[in-house]
Amino acid sequence: MKSLNVIFNNNRNKTQNSFLQLFLYVVLFLSTFSVFSQVTVTPATGGTNICGDGSFIPLSNIIVTETTNSDFSAGTYDIDLVLPAGFEFNTATGTITVSNGNKITINTAAYITTSTARINITVSSATGGPADELTYSGLEVRLTGAATSGNITFSDPGTNVFGLNGTNAGNLNFKNVEGIISGTTSICPGTSTLLTFNLTGGAAPYDVVYSDGTTNYTVNNITDGSTVSVSPSTTTTYSLVSVTDDAGCIDQDPAGSATITIESPVSGLLSAEPSAICAGESVDLSFTLSGSSTTYDVTYTDGTTPVTLTGISNGHVETITPTATATYSLTSITANASGCTTTSNLSGTPTVTVNPLPDGSLSGGATVCVGGSTNLTFNFTAGTAPFDVVYTDGTTNFTANNITDGATVSVSPSTTTTYTLVSVTDDNGCSDPTPTGSATVTVSPQVSG
Repeated sequence: MKSLNVIFNNNRNKTQNSFLQLFLYVVLFLSTFSVFSQVTVTPATGGTNICGDGSFIPLSNIIVTETTNSDFSAGTYDIDLVLPAGFEFNTATGTITVSNGNKITINTAAYITTSTARINITVSSATGGPADELTYSGLEVRLTGAATSGNITFSDPGTNVFGLNGTNAGNLNFKNVEGIISGTTSICPGTSTLLTFNLTGGAAPYDVVYSDGTTNYTVNNITDGSTVSVSPSTTTTYSLVSVTDDAGCIDQDPAGSATITIESPVSGLLSAEPSAICAGESVDLSFTLSGSSTTYDVTYTDGTTPVTLTGISNGHVETITPTATATYSLTSITANASGCTTTSNLSGTPTVTVNPLPDGSLSGGATVCVGGSTNLTFNFTAGTAPFDVVYTDGTTNFTANNITDGATVSVSPSTTTTYTLVSVTDDNGCSDPTPTGSATVTVSPQVSG
């Protein structure tokens, strides 16, 4: 057993220093008095809502006062001061004194356990002199287990001297401050998400310091469930550095982490092949797509009308048949797996030229004498000059290249012949699907005399 009166007296200065160093805060507890038939007890304050960090916390004095100067009965008694479960005394500090009166002698004072302080006193007389008073001072306590609460009480079940047994000698309410960070998720590049702070124990509001592994950030005056927005540029793990409650209590082991994974950026390239077609022909639009996905929703436009393709993959080819020259471009891409969307990380603006089909006709029918000749005329009302023409006399095909509208070709059939167009191809390689017109050259028989 450690003696209270000896140890207390030898460590009084140390107790005062410890009081200043370890006393983080005190929530003033309204002093209450428990009145019995023989004594009045002034309970200790300073033990409510104290940090549960393992440090000893000083308490104010506990005073036991004789109600009148004749209430203490003569005799020798043991009186125990007992802490609630989960707490212990600092057995190196504290003292017990007779602070008033002359009838009480303290025989021994010792900690019989870390949670029980016992004094043995002798009351010399039940009468006479001023009212007697005992004062416990310099007591320090700390939490030994999980956060808990309870009352400091007197214990003397045998004689219940002075009516003290079970009397409240002060409230203890130690709370561990505990902080957890959460919010693990995946986000798209350039977007943000929320980190959540779960804060329990102690007294709100709290000051929190968290880190991204490189830089510490501080959020002050928050409560349980508070959030903060973060927008990392690369995959980042956030963790708690410290949590301090409104009374200065500190979480000794803040827990949890939140990993924010940045999805691969979504991008797209649009190309077209071929870049020039004849009216009625088709062209292939090719989509080069990247991002955290295997399928994408893509919107593209010809400059006038948006078109949306759903569930396409990288390398998708869309065959279209434009009716007029247009420039195509991507307007948005969404990666289906991640939900990430881009309207800016897009490239490729292919122009597809639609060339009109040529429209050719043949004319020039005439009557000629045997051995005579005449001209066939080619007319072109559409297409791009010069033109390559194939015409026939019904038996043989003939070609006229690099001609323009109104061009002629001389023919000299030996018999009446009808000429027709077989094909017309313009300078863009476009062909007239229905060349028209014909020219019949009638050959008159030779007149003999």
